[in-house]
Order: sequence, then structure tokens, then C-alpha cells
Amino acid sequence: MAGLKVGLIGLGGVARWTHLPALAKIDPEIATLHAVCDRNAELAAKTAAEAGGTAYTEPERLLDEAGCDCLIIGIPPHLHGDLEHRCIAARLPFLMEKPAHRHIEQAIEIADAVDAAGLVAGVGYLDRYQRSNDAVREFLASSPAGAFTGYWIGGIYNVPWWIKRDQGGGQHFEQTTHIYDLSRYFFGEVVEVFARGVTGLNNDIDGYDIEDASAATLVFESGLVGVVWSGCFVRQAPGRNGMDIFTRSGRVEYHNRSHVVIHTKGGQERTERETDQGLAEDLAFFENLVPAGDKLEIHRFKVERDALPGEYRYRLLLLQGGRRERPFQGSLQLLVSVQEGGRDAMITLPAAGDSPGIAYRLSFKHFFRVEGNFRVPAAAKVRSVQARVLESGSNQARATQQVDLS
Repeated sequence: MAGLKVGLIGLGGVARWTHLPALAKIDPEIATLHAVCDRNAELAAKTAAEAGGTAYTEPERLLDEAGCDCLIIGIPPHLHGDLEHRCIAARLPFLMEKPAHRHIEQAIEIADAVDAAGLVAGVGYLDRYQRSNDAVREFLASSPAGAFTGYWIGGIYNVPWWIKRDQGGGQHFEQTTHIYDLSRYFFGEVVEVFARGVTGLNNDIDGYDIEDASAATLVFESGLVGVVWSGCFVRQAPGRNGMDIFTRSGRVEYHNRSHVVIHTKGGQERTERETDQGLAEDLAFFENLVPAGDKLEIHRFKVERDALPGEYRYRLLLLQGGRRERPFQGSLQLLVSVQEGGRDAMITLPAAGDSPGIAYRLSFKHFFRVEGNFRVPAAAKVRSVQARVLESGSNQARATQQVDLS
């Protein structure tokens, strides 16, 4: 089966507006939706019926049973942590929606664990993928910023955890974080922050304990200083989301998720967002799973005993880098090390001299999911299984991976 098997955990707004539409547009040779999960059983079942895949209500069961190749995680901030560490332990690549965590220490702990495992993982800041960003970065390369103001001012997102500090964390975590991220994308790393919050405007909302508004001053490595405003108190008027950037040569009006206008002495130039940010973000994640250069890799090779004595099931994921236009043509070979009657033996599948049957033939461009079964004598004990990928016309393995069962 071609394509990555994708699991989607959390079926709230970010799944409905971003990832489900994106996955519906992606070539099945790259990725398909394989499993969905939400604590709301009715929502999970409805999503699976409409978009495909198997429905789960417990993330742990999806991880253990679904056989996904990667996960997209869109859950409230206070639920991050355990799920990501489970993915790392299972060596399962994941794209987690922002923020990574409400507490910086735990976010760093997740990042360090990802690095130590050599795993592909990312945090979903989709606003980086707008085409209009290119115009801003190009302009700033020739005329550096002297000052900027950023803002995300509007109303309250209508989910119960958003207004609670110990769950959503506040508007900084849920909305303005995109402006902070864009400022890093345009201006470099931040070295100092100081901020002040305001309360008292939303005191008519039950359970509300976050700031109504705030101003954060950011100091960058370059020496640039900017101020980013947040506000979630607006109720009867449109808000505003974007940046104003000032340079010696002009001014940038950055209307986030819409367009950019660059004003200079020669006039003004408008660039539309254009890009489908959700699609671009998901594709970037999948493409980062592909090996660099011309390399071919085996991932997530697993062998398990089946129902009857001597029967085993296997699955693995093949990733090919570089040669996107020319499919890889070849075959899979399994070397099964067994012990029977006190003697060691090696079983080759398919048998030496046999041409590979359909279960072992390979033809793919990007990703290829291989699943199958094999049988050994019932009395034999399987000690290890090695998967070897052979290119057509060669007996030299392009990739190998072994699992030990003893």
C-alpha cells in the first residue's frame, strides 16, 4: 500500500479547518488519513465516516492498535506532554499543533527527547507558509527593520478551556503566538522579553481568569525592539491581526492570513497570501520524513506472531529520497533466523531462485507501506527477522533492518 498512514488526534477547530481539508487534497501516494481520535465518540465516528479511517476515543489505543506511520496532534495546551512522550518512545514522527506546552521547561524536555531519539517532529506554525511572507523577507533583506508593532486583537475563541489559565494558558499561547513566531521568522531570535497585562474588561464571563489585553516588548539579537499587543475583549467590532514594520526605505502593512502591502517612495505593492497554509504545512511535515539525497530507508519494521502456530505478520514503511520522478523498482526479501530441534537455520523469503510474488514486489516514488505474513514450521522458534530491499537487477541490498524476537 502506497502512502503514509496518518493518524489525527484531536478533532476540534484546527482539525476541521486545517488538517482534514489538507489531507483530502494530498496525493494518496504521499499520505492518507488512516485513523482519527477524539474523546467525543460521536465526533470521532462522524469524522471517520466522512473523511476515512478508523475512529478511536483513546489516544493510547490509536497508538497501540492503528499502525499509523505518523501523527498530527491538535489538542488543548494542557493535554500536551504524555502523548508526545509516548510517540517518542514508539519512534513515531508527529506534528503537534502549537503551543508545544504551557510550561517552557516541559516544552524543552519534549524537544530534547525528540532530538535524542533522532525523530522527525514539528510544531504547527502554519502562518510561516504564506506566499506573502516571501515579499516581506525580500524587502527586509535590503532594508532592515527599525521598529515594528504586532497585534492579535479580537474576541474569545468559543471553547471552554480557552478562558482558563491552567488549561489554555491565555491568548498568548493560543493566538498571539503566531505573531511572535512570525517576528522570529522575519527578524531573528529574541533575547529579552518584558510585558504587562490588563484585566477587568471581561469580568462578566464565568470562570475567566486570563488577561484581557497585554503588551510584550521583544528585544532581538540584532538589537531591534518591537512591541506585540494582544487583546480578546472586542465584542461588537472587527479585530486586527498582523504587523506594521518600519524601515528607512518604507513601511510594511502585514495583514496576517490575507495580504501584505509594502509602501515605498515609488508607490505601493500588494501581495496576496495565496498559499493554502494548511496544505503547505502538512506537506512540509511529510516531506521531512523523506531521507536526504538518493537514500532509501526502512522505518518502523515490526514482526508479530499471528493467530496460528508458526504464522507471523510483518509491516514496514519504506521512504525514498531524491528521485521523486522515477519510481523505485525492486523487491523485499526477508531473512528469518529460526531454531528447531536444537539447530539453527535461515529461511529466505521468497526462496532463493524464486521470482518475488506480488507480496514482495516494490514500486513507489515517495513512501510505501508493506504488510504481509509468512509461515515457518510450527515447532520452529523465530529468533530474528531481517528485511532487505533489493533494487531490480541487483542482489545488493539498498536498505536493511532487523528485529529480534527471542
